[in-house]
Amino acid sequence: MIYSELRQDPITGIWVNIAGNRSNRPDNFSMNNGKEPPPDYDSKCVLCVGNENLTPPELLAYRRDGVWWARTVPNKFPALSLDARIDEHHSTVNEGMFVRMPAYGAHEVIVETASHSQDIHMRATDQVREMLWMYRDRLVAHHSDKGLENVLIFKNKGSEAGASLEHPHSQLTASPVHMQRLDSEMQGAERYFLGQTYSERKGACVYCDMVNQELETRDRHGIASELNRVVSENIHYVAFLPFASQFPFETWIVPKTHQSDYTFISPDEVTSLAIMVKDVFRKLQKALPHFDYNMVLHTTPLNNGALEYYHWHFEITPRITKIAGFEIGSGNHINIVPPEKAAKFLNSSS
Repeated sequence: MIYSELRQDPITGIWVNIAGNRSNRPDNFSMNNGKEPPPDYDSKCVLCVGNENLTPPELLAYRRDGVWWARTVPNKFPALSLDARIDEHHSTVNEGMFVRMPAYGAHEVIVETASHSQDIHMRATDQVREMLWMYRDRLVAHHSDKGLENVLIFKNKGSEAGASLEHPHSQLTASPVHMQRLDSEMQGAERYFLGQTYSERKGACVYCDMVNQELETRDRHGIASELNRVVSENIHYVAFLPFASQFPFETWIVPKTHQSDYTFISPDEVTSLAIMVKDVFRKLQKALPHFDYNMVLHTTPLNNGALEYYHWHFEITPRITKIAGFEIGSGNHINIVPPEKAAKFLNSSS
């Protein structure tokens, strides 16, 4: 087996995964580009019930009456592998100015449902809950892995979002190298906590303050106002389009109370989260029929414990525009739909 490797950019310090074996992945979108509703069962789908022998042996499954309704398996075409290592320390190799290391880590596929066709908004709340609880269980499972502190859970839906399989699934990667986006978020959140931003507000979580301001704006001006960005709320969570949204209809789901680590979520909270997630996707689907999207869980690295300044959350990014030269060259984004306008559209079409 040919393993991937990690290479570090000598200028930015960012690690890049060179994963040639990923080009061998199957592609289910060549026929309909993911826009036509797929069947509820596909005999050729490696993730459908009855084809369990086509995936690596499962790591975890939730079963009812002997039938699974959510399961996790190792990725058959991994970008990271627990077998990829130089020695017990997984050390780097220096080649002049360049640094490389084996792509040591974990790469898993979380099969969210036995149904081949049911996206999140179509499922029973219990099924959405099982997906979210599986996220928690898989994160906990990697707490004992030495060196794999940086864990990412994400969902790609549709060819525009980079998915290669139609069957609803998420992925988990665990790696020893830091992730630029999470590092940037945590550093920014810590600066806010220390009072090192323009607000000079000390001892506060920026995400908690963001949630409070979004709810106060909604309550003061009304859900249909030109200032409101909140699209859903329940006892534990609030969903809103962030003030500086990078993409049209970008939506965040954030706990109302301070929580930095997703693994601390309680059974009651995950039920509430399932209701929230389903409601958000119902609204997005009504506004953007058959849209492709990415959903990413942002949570602290493993074994960090509770942090006062960081706050876990989900970010949902509909893929309805393309990233072009400006975004690639500058690292900044142009959003053609103001979040206030997008929120108003979501609320009016629900």
